Amino acid sequence: MADAEADTSEAYQKYIGSKKFSSFEEFEVQFKAFQKETGSVFRTKSSSLVAQENKRRKTPIPDAIKYGSITYCCVHYGQPKCRGQGVRPKQRYLPCGCEVLIRLSYSCGSLVVTQANLQHNHSLDHTSASFYAANRRLSSKERDSLQDVIQTLNPCTKELKDYVKLKYDKELTPKDISNLKSKLKARQLNCDIVSLAVSHIDKEKETERTKLRCTVTANRRYKEAQEVTKRLAFVMTTSDISLFHPRLQLLSELLSSWETDSDWESADIRDTKDSPGDDVHDQGSAAGELLENKDFVNGNCNPERMDENFGKSYKRRKRQKIKCKNLKPSVQDVIYKS
Repeated sequence: MADAEADTSEAYQKYIGSKKFSSFEEFEVQFKAFQKETGSVFRTKSSSLVAQENKRRKTPIPDAIKYGSITYCCVHYGQPKCRGQGVRPKQRYLPCGCEVLIRLSYSCGSLVVTQANLQHNHSLDHTSASFYAANRRLSSKERDSLQDVIQTLNPCTKELKDYVKLKYDKELTPKDISNLKSKLKARQLNCDIVSLAVSHIDKEKETERTKLRCTVTANRRYKEAQEVTKRLAFVMTTSDISLFHPRLQLLSELLSSWETDSDWESADIRDTKDSPGDDVHDQGSAAGELLENKDFVNGNCNPERMDENFGKSYKRRKRQKIKCKNLKPSVQDVIYKS
């Protein structure tokens, strides 16, 4: 409309009028059609959500209503607020004293218009209305869709502008396109940084879990080995003193073969029987029976069986000592000399 003032009552009666709306979405569809036909642009002046209204009502409002009350006003509503010092006098402001507003409220299970002032004090133009910020603003879903297009095709400013106009019927300026690309690029960069940080944290956690498992395993193996070495030390120290050093040499060679990852079943270890004083089986001691056993040399010894054999040998030697004490001195001399 080219007039200095514009009245949108006729279009208002066509789309809204005295209708009752069962949901906010139903009203929003009609309200957008009204703005598109008249070339007017509205903004939200005030609103009250259903959640706030239900706190002070006995009968709750359905969630589909969304707002207990909402007031729309023309973007030129009110008077301009000049906050500058007059350094740049040639400034333009949207408010120009327009008093057009539409108030919507919940009543008797539906949304109805309770107040409507439709007389604008300025002209309305469909062409200029498409360049208002409210009509150029993209939704989050639209931005996500454009992000995929930009990353895949990398269109120029004109191509992207035409694409938005064709798909979303919104007129973007070159500056809008530039700002959009910058925001999407920054968002992608932030996503990459976050994903990189998350992957780094996951790797650190996995490394810590691996170290913990290794530590627990090492501690368990150390305790198991410690129990075996304690029993081995007891056997070595309670056996015949003439057999101590040969057996100690045998264990040292066995340990050396383990440290060098050599075959500790080799003949070098098995042939240590030829060393003097190694006829341990004839002595009847528990340590000799232990080191004579191939399972012990191969590392496959059964601790329960080892304890059982050692117990039998220890009891046998103890009986021999008791028997010797009960003999006459002459007989004891003969036994010890032999």
